[in-house]
Amino acid sequence: MLGLDGLNIRIFCAASLTLALAACGGGGSATPPVRATPVSPGGSATAPESISFRIPAPALSGITNPPSASQTKTSLSSRKPLYVSPDTSAFTLSIDGDLVFSGASATTPGSSATTNIPNQTGTASYTITAGGRSPNAYYTVTASVDVLPGQHTIGVALTALDGFVLSEAQQTYTLNGGSNPAAVFSLQGVVDSAFWCDAACDGGAGTPSASGVYTLDVYPTDHEGDAIVYQTSGSAPVSLDNGPVNLIEATDSNGGGTVTIANAGPFTNPGNAFTIGSGSQSGYSVALQCAKIGTATVAMQVGPATAGGVSGFNYAAPINTSLDPVDASTGNPWATPQTNVYTTPNLLVGPVPVTQDFGNELSLSCDANLNLTVV
Repeated sequence: MLGLDGLNIRIFCAASLTLALAACGGGGSATPPVRATPVSPGGSATAPESISFRIPAPALSGITNPPSASQTKTSLSSRKPLYVSPDTSAFTLSIDGDLVFSGASATTPGSSATTNIPNQTGTASYTITAGGRSPNAYYTVTASVDVLPGQHTIGVALTALDGFVLSEAQQTYTLNGGSNPAAVFSLQGVVDSAFWCDAACDGGAGTPSASGVYTLDVYPTDHEGDAIVYQTSGSAPVSLDNGPVNLIEATDSNGGGTVTIANAGPFTNPGNAFTIGSGSQSGYSVALQCAKIGTATVAMQVGPATAGGVSGFNYAAPINTSLDPVDASTGNPWATPQTNVYTTPNLLVGPVPVTQDFGNELSLSCDANLNLTVV
């Protein structure tokens, strides 16, 4: 399987199929579920599959979130060591549109389970182990699936403690009883928060250019405030699950046009303007400038998706806030306006953490000389 620095989920389709979800996870487009269609079994009556993925384990690695005032690109790297989100708590596995494991813990070493796959002949099981060393400790979830040869749709959703979807993917594959060619797909991150910061990401307002332009860093982040990293599948960037995202004027005392936003989107992927962590990239470089006297707020707005693409997953399920209350010291997870486990369409996503840098919905003021002030 891929190491912690891998970027793709790789499915090695043979009599034994391995699905390795990379620890820097993100992407892969969803496809409708396809029931098993018998094909030439290649001498095998069933097609066993071994499915494994790694979850970064900050607690085992001794990683802590620095306070807002000390946020820099270096500390940001420590806070967001890898993606698959380090705040992943559980996983859901879907086979042909039916949930095989739903909300199973991904971070309990020694746990295991076995079940029949609904609506077809087949079984599935999983075990969880801990591995690696600080600062790169991780949990490994290994599942074994035994199904009939044919076409099968495999979906995976990784979720936070409160059940909110952090990343997911789904693909359809033809599995023979004999060997099969390799196929690749990637987890797509779900944007549920964002933050804006100056070049130092230190909580300051930054310094404008001589012409009054503020250049800021903007990061799309998940429900837990972890930066969604840039990936490619082949040469194509892996998309956000609920993109595109846009940077907009959310309010404006003039009814519009007080502030211009250069490079405002739409952004279909998490961006690669900045390096965070060991070679990971994320974010957009954005320029703000006053065009009129007045006040305005700018914010990140997510796309129109009402649900994710893993067949059988209940995206209308309520968030269980009792399992993942907001941490007052970091502001995570953001107390989002929506009540279900997937981001509300076209939402102006919340700041992460509440007090970090500017957060989302950045408040601005433009004076008579068109000087911009961060309020």
